[in-house]
Amino acid sequence: MHSNLRESYFQVLERGPQRWAIVRAQTEMDIRSIEEVIDLQQAAKVREVLGEPWQSDNLVSDLIDHFNVTSQAIAKALTRESVIARRHDLEKAHVYLQEIRLGAESLVDGLYARLLNAANKWLILINSDLEQHPSLTSNYSTKALEMESSLFVGRETIAQDIEDLLRTKKSQAILLLGIRRIGKTSLLLNLSRLINTSVVTVFLSGNDVPSSVSLKDFLLMIAKLLKTAAHTRGIQLPSYEFLQTSDETLFPFNVWMEQVESQLLDNGVQKVLITIDEFEELRIKGEVINSGIREILRLLRYWIENRPFFYVILASAHTIEELGSWAQEIVNYCPIRLSYLKRSETMELIEQPIWHLPIRYESTARERIWELTSGYPLLIHMLCGAVLQLKNVQARPEQERVSRSEVEEAARSILTDMNMPMSAMDQQYLPDQQTLLRQLSSFPESAWVLRSNIDSMLHPALGVLLERELVMENAGNYRIRVELVRRWYAKEASPITEM
Repeated sequence: MHSNLRESYFQVLERGPQRWAIVRAQTEMDIRSIEEVIDLQQAAKVREVLGEPWQSDNLVSDLIDHFNVTSQAIAKALTRESVIARRHDLEKAHVYLQEIRLGAESLVDGLYARLLNAANKWLILINSDLEQHPSLTSNYSTKALEMESSLFVGRETIAQDIEDLLRTKKSQAILLLGIRRIGKTSLLLNLSRLINTSVVTVFLSGNDVPSSVSLKDFLLMIAKLLKTAAHTRGIQLPSYEFLQTSDETLFPFNVWMEQVESQLLDNGVQKVLITIDEFEELRIKGEVINSGIREILRLLRYWIENRPFFYVILASAHTIEELGSWAQEIVNYCPIRLSYLKRSETMELIEQPIWHLPIRYESTARERIWELTSGYPLLIHMLCGAVLQLKNVQARPEQERVSRSEVEEAARSILTDMNMPMSAMDQQYLPDQQTLLRQLSSFPESAWVLRSNIDSMLHPALGVLLERELVMENAGNYRIRVELVRRWYAKEASPITEM
């Protein structure tokens, strides 16, 4: 009954001339409740003590209402079990507080200063909690790894092979072979830090070369890239601008290159290494009428035969036999195959990108990643990235360790994500190669298939897939090398007749 009388009393005051006093008193009590917060638990309870927002145009009332909404977001965050959900709610509260700061900073009244200070105090509490509950952000990447990337592991052996060829001059031209997404681009981008420092490396992607490119256009591209690469070493090369206006092409470029070689030698550089990625793109664009790409390849061959200063690496996902008539353009190139990561390198890659986070893989989980990927860099990155996404929705205690079953769950989740890279790779294969891969995928994990059980019409395709390292052989038995690749083909395959 006393409560009803009290409510009636306030209702009378609200409608009377003393309403301002009620508003002032309620505002003071609300601000004190906001100011007295010392942790997020108290901030979450503020919503329970704040009065109803007054129906007025008063900015203070609006700001107090913002604190109310902020308190609700914090209360919701504290009930969350998963770190990512907790962070999501706290980040919403963070936005509300920033809005309060903007509103309070525009005025100088004492009440606004108090609300501004309170907003800053709440922000400190939220930021502290976000730091204590980091989301498992991943550095795993399905793109080529730039120079100095911490994700680039291994490849020391093949880098040493390349350096040996450069040092002994056994070959000035190298054809780097490997299936799509095996790490050819990443290797080329990181090659300058893996080999002798007396080499200046220039990187060019076949995707960046237009089909209508002329020999002069290409030489200007090389000149620009070479000047930039030398600049990163603190070496200033002569200007090449005059090449753009010259009516001739080769003669002025050769004159410029004589100056470049002399200047580089004076600075301790003994070789220029031109690396060209995505040779397939050059081959495709070279089929266009009036394309200058064959002329470019012949010029490269002339350089490596007559200029000891120049070395060239072409990267290709196709074998030499598959290049057809284009193979004659690279007849003097020494082939080197870039294969899968070793087991030790795979283990390093699994945990290296998240060394600073409180998460560890159980030994069986790491082993399962190796079994599923066979050291295929693309799939290691995709699988480990999916594991972190899975851990992000778990409660903190569960986040700290990755189990084998969670790796399996992540593996199932990425099969759809594999569609784009795997479809691009599949399109490079001839129909008989695609058929063989789909047939082999119908057998369970680790199952070997006798050669006699493979249609003899598909034996040539088998040889190509063995050379590409998509299929592996053991005493006359065959299977798809990478389990996740097998699962993708099995998912994509139409019902087939058993062999």
